[in-house]
Amino acid sequence: MTRAAGIAVSALFVLALLVEPAWARVSVGVRADGALTILDTSSPGTALESRTITGVAAGYVPDDVDARPATGQLYLLATDTAGGGTSNLALYTLDPGTGAAALVGGGPFRSGVATGGFGVDFDGSDRLRVVSDDDLNLLVDPDTGVATDGPPLLHPTATEDLTSIAHASSLYAWDAVRRRIVTVGDSGAVSDVSGSATGPTSSTAAAGFDASPDGSAFLTAGSTLYGVDLGSGAVSPAGTLAQPLAGFAVLNPVTFDLPDATLTVPENAGAAEIAVTRASGAGTMTVRYSTSDGSATIDDYDNVTGTLTFGPGMTKRSFQVPITQDSIPEPPQTIGVSLTRPTGGGSLGAVSSATLSITDDDQPQRSDRIAPRVGLNPDTRRLRLRSIIRKGIPGSFSCSEACRAEIALRYKGYIIVGAGGGILGAPGPGRFTARLSPGGKRLLRKRLRHKKRQRLALRLRAVDPVGNARVQQLRIVVLR
Repeated sequence: MTRAAGIAVSALFVLALLVEPAWARVSVGVRADGALTILDTSSPGTALESRTITGVAAGYVPDDVDARPATGQLYLLATDTAGGGTSNLALYTLDPGTGAAALVGGGPFRSGVATGGFGVDFDGSDRLRVVSDDDLNLLVDPDTGVATDGPPLLHPTATEDLTSIAHASSLYAWDAVRRRIVTVGDSGAVSDVSGSATGPTSSTAAAGFDASPDGSAFLTAGSTLYGVDLGSGAVSPAGTLAQPLAGFAVLNPVTFDLPDATLTVPENAGAAEIAVTRASGAGTMTVRYSTSDGSATIDDYDNVTGTLTFGPGMTKRSFQVPITQDSIPEPPQTIGVSLTRPTGGGSLGAVSSATLSITDDDQPQRSDRIAPRVGLNPDTRRLRLRSIIRKGIPGSFSCSEACRAEIALRYKGYIIVGAGGGILGAPGPGRFTARLSPGGKRLLRKRLRHKKRQRLALRLRAVDPVGNARVQQLRIVVLR
């Protein structure tokens, strides 16, 4: 959680297990050039998102980041070079979804400290700890930016160089000279966790050290991401970073969810209101939503897609799915609802897809086994191919009772049109225009090169409210 030769701090509240490279943790890295990258620790070489940090005062550069466990808010430590080998330290809140930084307090929280590597971490008391390789140890109020001095770090040997640090049940640090994980007690006393050298070489100072709430810990050094077992002190490579980082932090898990895997809406509601919740309100994030046909089709609802934007503090947004009402009694119709492509460090939760059922509000007027009487009447039964391609095949149909009517066009076993027909809500006539599919156009053009005419089958299928169906079929002649 800090740049090369600096000290990084991180919060961990569960004993870490050995990190496998395949473990996926959404994390954020910052570089001294002002770039912010969101990455997945299972594939650290590929950025999920990248943007430029804005709002940092001129002369200051990003040095380290950490997420506040209590709120999920990301904080940025920025440093400048005051001159004479000293630096000023300033604290910012940072929105990973936009890159916008906002100063905490009225200015630098500490001035004139020895220039070097700096690191930050939230400890168990919700204070931000700021340390450096010159043994700086500050405790900062994240709401006001007021800093107080903590106990000095006490090294048992002169060869130790703690270049990054993390918090669990106690403080853990990386000793870059002896290449091992150590603990730092409340009094500042340093003790070994690992008994032998491990991890990055002493010439590559660790730039980041952080852990997720589920117990997985990570160390970055140069272009390598390492997994850390805080119980044994084992450090092992977990992947290659696209570029070295100045600071690194595992983001608090933030998920997007639908209310339930099964949703319902009455047909006469006009629209289904679908709520999407976010686990916490820190930062700006977006998520895509979409619908798809189940047993319901375009006659039953309007397909929708879009993006929901959650600004800072927002935990709930919603979108609508328009529902079409008809007078045809029918069983429940289903629609698929999905969330995809979260941004800003968010991820999909356990309920990122659902089935929306449209419950019918119509009642069958009768129950019988007699299919409706139907009529199928194309405006003409002899058409030229050019006319069909441009205008389709128009006509009318009728049903002796309320029914759902479907028009199809077949050629030698192929369905070459599926458009037309519609729903009749009461006995009577209706109009249709059957239009050729692109494949149907190509097929007929090819066949009519060799013959002057071809025969098609125009088919009507009508279903009444209780499921009785009747089919009528006519021949259509297509001329070259």
